[in-house]
Formats: sequence, structure tokens, C-alpha cells
Amino acid sequence: MRADDNVAPHELDIAKLAELKEVFSLFDTDCDGLISKDDLRFTYTALGNEPNEQLLEQMMQEAKEPLDYEAFVRLMSRRTQELDPEDVLLEAWSKWDDHGTGKIDERKIYEELTNYGDKMTLNEAKEALSHAPMAKPKSLEEPPMIDYPAFCRMLSGMRKRKGE
Repeated sequence: MRADDNVAPHELDIAKLAELKEVFSLFDTDCDGLISKDDLRFTYTALGNEPNEQLLEQMMQEAKEPLDYEAFVRLMSRRTQELDPEDVLLEAWSKWDDHGTGKIDERKIYEELTNYGDKMTLNEAKEALSHAPMAKPKSLEEPPMIDYPAFCRMLSGMRKRKGE
């Protein structure tokens, strides 16, 4: 796949372009307007990963070398179009499913949302999860559990209806 086979920047909405510009800036560590193999190596290392030379070569071969902003937008647009939103959501939510049951303790999610990353207030977290389908408890002692596969289906269905 070559970067020039993909979607043109003018075909994306402003919010998506702004998001891609921010990501491009994070990867363009030397601020020269191009993402080089050295930029990728630095970014991966800064994120706590040790990329091998083969991986870096493979990534650079997917696009024009070095990768300018327009080529990056086309490449990333193609990548995001290839991803099924429901699969992406399921993958993300499954990280909290310690037992592979399709359920996550609601309290655990509230704790994560209010204490880590871009911290939410408890009210914001409750609002974000207000429509999350709840799994039927097996007993009165079982904590409230989110049925995250159903939630992912619901969220990805909302995106499809909006035409994204």
C-alpha cells in the first residue's frame, strides 16, 4: 500500500484533520515537516517501546520516504477506514476484562476514568457511561457490571448512523 493511493486531505472533516495534524506533530520530533525513520524510532522509544530496524523499515515502506503531512493524512485515513470501529472498541474495553467474561466492574471503570489519563470528574464519568448496558448480576453480592460487547455494538452503531 502506498500513501498516494489513499484519501486526499480535502476529503476529511476539519476535526479529523486537526487530530491528524496533532499526531503528525508528535511523530515529527525534529519539526522538519517530515516523519523519518529516526522520528519513528525516537517516538516509539519515548512511548516505552523498543522498535527493531525491520519494523521501522516496514513502516517507512508503506509510504513515501520521508513521510510528509499530506502523505501521512492519506496513509492514516486509509488505515482508519480499514478498521472496524466495533473491533477497535472491543479491543480497548477488553483490557479491563480480567476474566474474559464480556463484563467489567463498573466501579473499576469509574476509578480508571477519574484517576488516570485525562481525568474525568465522577459526574463526567457517570454521564459517559449513562447508556452503557448493564449485565444481569448472578447474585446480590456481585457488583454492577457493564456488558461491554453490547456497549461497543451500541457505540459503533451510533457512528455508522452519523455516517462516520
